[in-house]
Amino acid sequence: MVALVQESQFFELGAALFRTQAAVHGLIALVLFGLQRAYRSDFLRHWAWAWLALTLSTLPIATFAGLFQGSEAHPRAWLVLTALEVSLGYAHAGLVASGTWLLVTGRREPRRLLGGLGLVALALGAAAVLASGPLDAHGRYFVRYGLSSLATAFAFLAAAWAVAQAARREPSLGRWGVALVLCAVGLAQGRTFGVLLGDLVEPAEVDLTTLIVPHLVDLTLQAMLLCGFLVWFFQDDRRALVSQTQALARQEERLRRVEQLGAVGRAAGGVAHDFNNLLTAITGHTELLLARTPAGHPDRDDLQPIAHASARGAELVRGLLARAPRAPTGERVLALDAFLQELARTLTRVVGAENTLALDLGAPRAALRADPSQLELVLLNLAANAHDAFTGRGILCLRTRALEQPADGPPGGPPGGPPGAPPGLAPGAYVRLEVIDDGCGMTSEVQARLFEPFFTTKGGRGTGLGLASVQAIVERCGGAVAVTSAPGRGTTFRLWFPCVERGAEPDVELGPAPAPVGGSETVLLVEDDHNVRLLAQRMLARAGYRVLTAADGRQALEHARAEAIDLVLCDAVLPGASAREVVHELQALKPGLRVLLTSGHAAAELEQEGLAPAATGFLPKPYSSRELLAAVRARLDAPAADRSAV
Repeated sequence: MVALVQESQFFELGAALFRTQAAVHGLIALVLFGLQRAYRSDFLRHWAWAWLALTLSTLPIATFAGLFQGSEAHPRAWLVLTALEVSLGYAHAGLVASGTWLLVTGRREPRRLLGGLGLVALALGAAAVLASGPLDAHGRYFVRYGLSSLATAFAFLAAAWAVAQAARREPSLGRWGVALVLCAVGLAQGRTFGVLLGDLVEPAEVDLTTLIVPHLVDLTLQAMLLCGFLVWFFQDDRRALVSQTQALARQEERLRRVEQLGAVGRAAGGVAHDFNNLLTAITGHTELLLARTPAGHPDRDDLQPIAHASARGAELVRGLLARAPRAPTGERVLALDAFLQELARTLTRVVGAENTLALDLGAPRAALRADPSQLELVLLNLAANAHDAFTGRGILCLRTRALEQPADGPPGGPPGGPPGAPPGLAPGAYVRLEVIDDGCGMTSEVQARLFEPFFTTKGGRGTGLGLASVQAIVERCGGAVAVTSAPGRGTTFRLWFPCVERGAEPDVELGPAPAPVGGSETVLLVEDDHNVRLLAQRMLARAGYRVLTAADGRQALEHARAEAIDLVLCDAVLPGASAREVVHELQALKPGLRVLLTSGHAAAELEQEGLAPAATGFLPKPYSSRELLAAVRARLDAPAADRSAV
């Protein structure tokens, strides 16, 4: 190699350029270390160490330029520094490649990977320096730096491809910029390899242009790479902030919907309580009229529909309360086939007149224990989903079968067990309800999230709570839910309910009241509704009780101060003072006073308000004369230990 510049100028200028490069490379390493601490990405850790290795590889020639100039005078020191420089160059290429592999695969950093790469790079660098000893100056330069340039070129081109793939998945100006700069650096390193390879064949002359231009190009590309990294991750920060803002907005919208549902539930509970008072008056007076109307009288044909209508109204109110935040648990034994036949008309309206509701009832003797209003809610939700899934005219089929899950059968189905049984189904007798539609069906991704609260495919039209409620209600009954669906092939929901031993409880028809089981005790009736108060007073008086009436807590306390009282029958919702305060004051005046609470709300809801219906006795509204007298008599005859305060 013929020098056109003085050797001292060559090394001084080279040292200055290498110091500038080392500063830029160190700045990139610091930025990458900072980004790694912020984003916790393993590939950033490898790339940060790669640029740190590149910084250290340029320091020997930048710091000890005179030593490299007089390498013949210090051959051992020159050999050690050269081996270190080349080893760091190989470490840089290896760390870029390993970081790229982590970026592409998304895997976590394998243990001891960084240490292993360092040892391999050290061994390669030392081997390259030792192997180049017998060669001339051009051969030594190519072996030491040309081969590392080739490895670096491949590493940078692979990194450019990996970042470009990430930019295709999540378009970003910063990602595309980094990919282009990495590609340019890789091509520049490839050019360096080509120049050194050509220098082996025909040595080239070195002037200031050939010395300065490659370094300036490298400095420019490294500065652009630094800017690209910053833009990339700043844009990621902005995208993450936008995504979090949108997620927060969605959560706020969901919270608003939940609050709306809670408000609707509370309103439903209040309306149901008032309506139960009306139903109590209607049911009770109808019962009194039936009691005075002999069999065969023409008025009985007019009174009996009123009785049935009031009973149906009570069922509707229980359904309304089932949608309240604290739903009642009015479980009873149901014959599933008969229940579906009664509900068919309602389901037909939900499915739509243009669609068909088909019943395939094959379990006439099977019965389950459930709250009728909750079970109705399950079917209404599934029917509404089927209606939304129909793309044209559709068919919704309800199929029931009585099946047995043997103790030795596998939890997922045959052999030994019924087909389609959900995993973990306990052995025993079951009634299976299949809700089958021929709608658009669902993908496997949708099925995986089907029962998640707030997950919906209906956009703003759905709350995402329907199927979550279905699963919760079925599991509360001791059953399980399984789903089968495919796009374009419809959907089948299989609901498994454990069968009960005895048959379904028959619906009680309201008829003439039986001979009441009365008494002669004094009952204080605290009821704010005028009609219900008069009705209960008449029922109790007909049974022989002495009845004192009060519309609020003040009147009740006045009676308690003036009269002897055996039992207080108190509505749980009173104007002014709460029922809990009224009862406590009554029991303070009359220690050991027996209490019977009554309300149109559920007992579970009263417990939330601080009352204890389980300890005092509870009579839900609407009630009949028979139910009222039975509850009063049971409370009066209760042992002393059961006559506790509210």
